[in-house]
Amino acid sequence: MNIESDQTAMVRVNYYFCGCCATCQPRYRRLVDSIYPSTAENGLVKSNMQKLTFYAISHPEKLDRIGGYLAHCLGRDIYRQRIGYVKVAVEAMSQLLFACHGSPSLNLYVESYLKMVHRLLETQLPALELLATESFVSFCNIEEDAPSYYRRYDFFISKFSALCHSNAADLKCRRQLRSAGIRGLRGVVRKTASDDLQANIWDRQHMDKIVPSLLYNMHDVDMVDDPSKKAPDLLTNEGTSGGGNEPASQEDLEETPCYLADSCLRELMGKASFGNIKYVIQPTLNHFDYHEMWTPPSFAVNCFEALMYSVQAQYSYLVIQAVIGHLDKHSNDAAEVRTGIATVLSRIVVIAANASIGPSLLEIFNSMLRHLRQSVDFQSHHPTRRTAKSEEELVEPAPGDKERAYQDLLINTMGSFANNLPDYQKVEIMVFIISKVPLETSDRLADTFLQHVLTRTLLQVATKYKTGHLATVLTSTFLEPLLKLALVDDSGVRLLVQRILHTLLDRHGNLETLHQFAGVVPLAALKKAQFNVEKCTRGDATFVQRCGRSLISMLYKAALMKHNTAQNFDAIFFTMVLLFLEVGCEMVVVDLFRLVLAWQDLLMTVDVGHQDDDDDANDVLCNDHCFEGQKVVIIGI
Repeated sequence: MNIESDQTAMVRVNYYFCGCCATCQPRYRRLVDSIYPSTAENGLVKSNMQKLTFYAISHPEKLDRIGGYLAHCLGRDIYRQRIGYVKVAVEAMSQLLFACHGSPSLNLYVESYLKMVHRLLETQLPALELLATESFVSFCNIEEDAPSYYRRYDFFISKFSALCHSNAADLKCRRQLRSAGIRGLRGVVRKTASDDLQANIWDRQHMDKIVPSLLYNMHDVDMVDDPSKKAPDLLTNEGTSGGGNEPASQEDLEETPCYLADSCLRELMGKASFGNIKYVIQPTLNHFDYHEMWTPPSFAVNCFEALMYSVQAQYSYLVIQAVIGHLDKHSNDAAEVRTGIATVLSRIVVIAANASIGPSLLEIFNSMLRHLRQSVDFQSHHPTRRTAKSEEELVEPAPGDKERAYQDLLINTMGSFANNLPDYQKVEIMVFIISKVPLETSDRLADTFLQHVLTRTLLQVATKYKTGHLATVLTSTFLEPLLKLALVDDSGVRLLVQRILHTLLDRHGNLETLHQFAGVVPLAALKKAQFNVEKCTRGDATFVQRCGRSLISMLYKAALMKHNTAQNFDAIFFTMVLLFLEVGCEMVVVDLFRLVLAWQDLLMTVDVGHQDDDDDANDVLCNDHCFEGQKVVIIGI
């Protein structure tokens, strides 16, 4: 035991004295020492660097020791503030990294390399932080043959995110540091996002740092304004020529934090898979909440448009679902906040054209209808700024009302969303919407509001549908509740139902011509009208046999409803004409004659003396439109 102890002590002594003698050092250390110049200004000794590179390639087992010794020298020079020699060490390690990227010992060398970058980022010196970022970005662009299962980038994500929020007093220095932070984050994303065996960058703790850092720079006014001045290069301590007043080139503009952050966010979203999209969307939504960016929603709209254009097309519906889910969380917030979120929703729905809408179609529409109903409840319990003097004014709130603007936005959004669906799904959506419309008004004000809003929604969706066969869209599950809705007490709802029928019945573009004949027109004008008419098909004849009598009965009763306006009678008249033009078979012509004659008979036998003034006006209007209906049927025959 004493002999072994003496031998161990002798080895340590010999190692100590060998360390003092340069010629007794290992060869890799002598080669590393030789790359340093006598003065730092001369830079890396290239000839000796070539020898070191050749040695590292020839002896890959020494690569990790070379990296460890270079990292040791770099730490020593940082402590002594010898910045020139620090740059030499960084350049040497970067060259070795590129030259030996296929070495089996590369993973061990990379650990020393990342330790070097770690030390540079901890110096809090802008020049060294920029140097470390530039080297790290170059490393991230290297494709490694074998992944590292234990390598982690937690520190780099935190540090680069901190650089993105740099608050340096000098604006140009701040811009460069933030740009460096964004490039560093983009490097981490490129290194790890597409490799499942690497560290999982999609963890919530990482995304909660990366995404807000990017959004912060995209929105920071200081980083967007004054792009015409080029920032000085802190690595060379040189500014722009001419005192920095020359305009920057397009490349300089693309290196500003705003452009870099936008590019990085798009790239991040493009790499997100099905299960990872929520980790990008949720921090984005939370960022807008924390900083109250929903009012006005312009920046939020720009961000989500960028995300929608970047996400894989088959996953675009996930973004829509996330925004709707966030709207659910804010269902009790002020109308301005809900309107801002709905504005974002309306814009991204348009971008989803020709993309996969996803399996949760009815769930999405159900959520939007639920928000409509809730908004109607808010509106019914909070009167508008003007006092309603009639039932029509209760249905139509005051212009500029915030809840009404929110409802219009949701209705238009559902129309735009339905426009991207195939026809069979549009029919399903219309059936789904009409099933939500209350046919009985227990609460007068709330149900009247809801009937009107949902019927407007139904009309918006119906305008996106192009009717081919009447039996396809006017099924019993849709037509029966629609005909009941055409006979409710609210004249505004009845008018909307007639317009829905116009949209679905008009297959040949005759409705635009009919609008010229609103009111009482002379017979000569009707004779000159040019209508597009085709022969009634067997399918249309079958439809008339099944549903014709129900339509005629609805028109008869609708004309006798109270509080009808001239627009209501015009709409009934247009429905009659469209029925004749689209399915003008013998049965329809006979039924239309019977309808007109029934109206005439009723008006001839009614006791006008017992009617009030409003009913008299309605009777006159009904008589005039019955006469018009007779003329159209006679002209058609």
